[in-house]
Amino acid sequence: MRNQCIICILLLFFSTNCFAGASPQESLPPLPIRERVIKVPLSDGTDMSVVFMLPHFARERYPLVIFNPGTPQDASVNSDFALSHNYGTYYFLSRGYAVAVPIMRGYAGTGGRRIARGCDQAAMGIDMARDIKQVADFLLRIPAFAGRPHVVAGLSMGGWNSFAYASLAPRGLAGVVSFAGGLRAIGCADDRSVDALRAYGRTAGVPSLWVFGSNDSIFPRSKFSDMFAAWSSGAAHGTWLDIGRLGNDSHMLLHVPSAIGLWSARVDAFLGSVGMPSAVLDAGYLPTPVPNGAPWDGASLPKRFLSSPSTATLLSEYGRFSKPKALALGRGGTSTIVSGGFDPIAASLAKCRSAGDTCSLWLVDDMVVGDASFWR
Repeated sequence: MRNQCIICILLLFFSTNCFAGASPQESLPPLPIRERVIKVPLSDGTDMSVVFMLPHFARERYPLVIFNPGTPQDASVNSDFALSHNYGTYYFLSRGYAVAVPIMRGYAGTGGRRIARGCDQAAMGIDMARDIKQVADFLLRIPAFAGRPHVVAGLSMGGWNSFAYASLAPRGLAGVVSFAGGLRAIGCADDRSVDALRAYGRTAGVPSLWVFGSNDSIFPRSKFSDMFAAWSSGAAHGTWLDIGRLGNDSHMLLHVPSAIGLWSARVDAFLGSVGMPSAVLDAGYLPTPVPNGAPWDGASLPKRFLSSPSTATLLSEYGRFSKPKALALGRGGTSTIVSGGFDPIAASLAKCRSAGDTCSLWLVDDMVVGDASFWR
């Protein structure tokens, strides 16, 4: 009876414009997100918190992605909102997907504790996969998803959980997308992740895409290579994408706007190859694409700004801000720096233009993307 009530609430949610509530607005896309946290009862009585998101436009039926989050690095990001909002979930919203983010036991709204498995990484993943499967089975009873394929994706430990979920051979699963997926054996003398993925791959039998970078602070490239080879040695078919170096840490690939262009086309192609939608239905759920540029030497500016007495201050301020960041310059001398947020490029241009100036980008992160002729 309780499950029926939750399904009725979601059916009402599909037919109304119930948009996201209080949240850090500067970190959100400018488009509305229909968002609700639901509690899915698991077989042992635990209520799993699931963040459920829909794009602003109404559809009779939605493709479904179950997006498994990573584990928070500190208490400040241990919330349903922080764990569910990233450029991965926004990517799927831009393609018209319904996004369900199950929050693992022991975190944010789900609470409780994970089952202690010591250094048995395979068993730990299967425990979490069984929870995810209960969420999937629940959602697939909703008419908008019933009888249709779905995909599973995840970041970091969420990628690991996605592989474990696939190993259960759930009905209707079309494929797996892993963003820097893996599981560390903290405090264990023996890392069994390769053996675990070999076991998962024997029963998964669905295609997968592994997205990672070469300067990941948690998993070295050699570890990704070993895990991928183990997974692919069984029935599972995998392809991988190395996006190369990304700032100081490629493990942050779903939190850096400049990384989106490095992986989005390959994810589009993968989704299309497994029969899932990949066309952009509303690009407003993603930040402004980063223009091509050249490495910045830390000092160059358009000529008219180099002669300004405030140049040293401007360069010092830009260097002080953390990435992602952008610098917009106006023909009339306006300069605006924006760091962080959902779309620092758009925000820096808007702030510059709000001063009544005609503006263009000069820097994004440590790349010169502007044309000096604009300011002549």
